[in-house]
Amino acid sequence: MLDQIINTEDTQNLIAAGAIIIGLFGFIFIINKLFKRLYNKIAKLQGNTIKAIKYKDYQILSEEYNVRLIISAIKIIRLLLIFLIVYLCLPLIFSVLPWTQHIADQIIQWTMDPLKTIGSSFLNYLPNLFFILITALIVRFLTRILKYFSGEINKERLVIRGFHKEWSRPTFNLIRFVLYIFALVVIFPYLPGSDSAAFQGVSIFIGVLLSLGSTAFVSNFVGGLMIIYMRPFSKGDVIKVGDYSGMVISKNMLVTKIKTFKDEVISIPNKSIIENNITNYSSDEITKGIFVHTEVTIGYEVPWRKVHYIMENAAKNTEGVVQEPKPFVLQKALNDFSVAYEINAYIDNAMKMNAIKSTLLQNLQDGFAKADIEILSPHYYAYRKGEDSTIPPQRKEEE
Repeated sequence: MLDQIINTEDTQNLIAAGAIIIGLFGFIFIINKLFKRLYNKIAKLQGNTIKAIKYKDYQILSEEYNVRLIISAIKIIRLLLIFLIVYLCLPLIFSVLPWTQHIADQIIQWTMDPLKTIGSSFLNYLPNLFFILITALIVRFLTRILKYFSGEINKERLVIRGFHKEWSRPTFNLIRFVLYIFALVVIFPYLPGSDSAAFQGVSIFIGVLLSLGSTAFVSNFVGGLMIIYMRPFSKGDVIKVGDYSGMVISKNMLVTKIKTFKDEVISIPNKSIIENNITNYSSDEITKGIFVHTEVTIGYEVPWRKVHYIMENAAKNTEGVVQEPKPFVLQKALNDFSVAYEINAYIDNAMKMNAIKSTLLQNLQDGFAKADIEILSPHYYAYRKGEDSTIPPQRKEEE
């Protein structure tokens, strides 16, 4: 009788285990069917609800790729759901049969131990987590305030004496960077695993890489700060730095780009800029125009008043030279065989400086040739006999 009861119980247990297994497969079958329908519905949304992701005119992700991406994510969710169901059903299946109950207990233990460890670790870490969150909120609040005041200064709604509006954005970025570094230093000891040897080794490795590769970066960065706060030039100014001249088209913390008179764009590291003299031809402080000058030498036999008149007229007739202030002549030197005269004039377009100066030189040549005056140079006295003139003969014939 007892054997029959045992056999009956075993049979019932086996039937129950089989029913659970059948139910499990049935449930998995239903999940697969539901997810398959979901895949088809998502595919039909292409072009309607699901559209391409674009930034301005650039397409980042196409409609077809977005659909595939969403379906792939849902497939991962389906697999995780099936795995979770199977994992939860296994202890139930093993617990039904007496000879497999220890396997069920082992599975439950494998599940509960990590959960207990994770829960305990999380509870123990909560004070550190709150400290990190509060620090992040304080830094975020301060950066928002700084960004607001930076915008107000840039829009000239808030005026601080001695603080220029072009300083607002770089100053905000600099202070924000300092705040982020300060916050990182503060919260670093509270990060999980920050005291481990592996974490410290990675930190040291990154620090060594930064120190080895940051020399030029730091030099250019410091140069960018000096350019911003010393304000030797602004965007749109025509400058000369070393051997390069042109208009400033952009400047940042590392390089400054200028467009030369020949329409060449040159990137100059900020370190090189601060190491050279900077000539600004179109600064805001310049109100009369951009100054150009050139020098010629004329013999002593020519009255200096006549030379002044010819040179001033040549400047006035040069396109691009402003009439006010008027061009003027300076006598630079009384040489052994000639007098050095310098014509000085103002122009209104620094980017045409070379072209205007070239036209001015042409007008000077024409003016002196028309007046039958020879432009002298000591080189001529060293290599000529003296009776020949340097005035172009074809010019004499034209006159």
